[in-house]
Amino acid sequence: MRYRGGRRGLVGAIMSVVLMFGTITHGAVSFDGAPFTVVTASDNDEILADVGMDGSGNFIVVWSRNGEQIVARKFAADGTPQTAEITVSGVSSGVTKAHPRVAIAPNGDWMVTWYQYASGAASAHNWRIWAKAYNANNTVKRTDFQVSANYPGPFLYVRPSIGVDGLGRYVIAWGDGPTNTIVAQRLASNAQLSGALITCNTDFKGANAEQAVAVAPDGQFVVVWNRSHTIYSISGQRFAADGTKIGSEFAAITTFDSSTQPRWPDVAINASGEFVVVALTGSNPTVAVAKYNAAGQRIFLANSASNSFTTTVLHPHAGISSSGDFVVSWQAYSTSVASARGNWFRHYSANGSSNSGTQRMNDQYMTIESESNGIAVAMLPDGSKGVGTWSVSSSGGYTVRADLFSLSAAIDFSSNAQS
Repeated sequence: MRYRGGRRGLVGAIMSVVLMFGTITHGAVSFDGAPFTVVTASDNDEILADVGMDGSGNFIVVWSRNGEQIVARKFAADGTPQTAEITVSGVSSGVTKAHPRVAIAPNGDWMVTWYQYASGAASAHNWRIWAKAYNANNTVKRTDFQVSANYPGPFLYVRPSIGVDGLGRYVIAWGDGPTNTIVAQRLASNAQLSGALITCNTDFKGANAEQAVAVAPDGQFVVVWNRSHTIYSISGQRFAADGTKIGSEFAAITTFDSSTQPRWPDVAINASGEFVVVALTGSNPTVAVAKYNAAGQRIFLANSASNSFTTTVLHPHAGISSSGDFVVSWQAYSTSVASARGNWFRHYSANGSSNSGTQRMNDQYMTIESESNGIAVAMLPDGSKGVGTWSVSSSGGYTVRADLFSLSAAIDFSSNAQS
């Protein structure tokens, strides 16, 4: 739900740092108890967290520890820890490991993906996308394996995103910097690579980066990315479950001015194949949103879904229900307007003709420090329960926190796979 986050889930970033106290209801959202600390270690930088949830409400939080290792922990639906910290990928001398993303299949199997590179070797082919797969009982299904080719660095936009369908088949997408290509790799439920590497974009002019992927229960998926050339856009491509392209590459959100270039997209898809794309846009960024029907036709576009405060807007996310209603969310921070700070959302009807107006989900003004503190959210398929996770400053660096919430409206955000 994500973050780049990731993140994932219902209101993407909106339910995150949110509330630091008790059970609070704001609109249709109830926060269930106080936020809790995910990590057990101390005096580390626990950053870049992501979260995934299975069909029973159990959830897994993953994060990067000191930029050196990838760590996970699993929780029951009520927030009770089911495991100690799980070292997904341990410390390797001189190797940076960051931006983990997690996806959980309906049966509870799960996979983590991340990127890593060897420090001080930018000219070498040391930038890679890795993954590791687990069974529902948290035993290793497939140990650390390399998903991508070896890339010469630095290519920060190789950061991966991941989604999973109803049969436990995964899709990992990332940016192939040397070839200016957005690529995706399908993986079978046994975590073995399935089919050849997929090239998502057909236009290789300019730069293609900052991708996100969303996978529907039947396996069809959508990949979106930031494309900068004569037209600056969030472009996308639909795919069938077997990886064949559905239709042509499309531009969801566009501008002709590099200063207002759309950035950091997110995408969500429902079981019918309807999908929503969101991104930051503008020199003083706002959140733009585009809604598509199952045939891939854009039926709604709004270039200013976020509020009109003078703010720094971050971490846009999207969610969509089985009926097609959709939610756009974002974080906002303002040094001059305290009331603008927080996690905001706007809920639209299926055709975009009506919406809730902007609403802040948290009653506590908050300070957004950096991308490292970005929010990730995951939810049950029916939208009734969810969890948000984020990083906050602690005495020894950063720690990871989480909070559970409930919704009275059934909105399905389980298919959202940003990162």
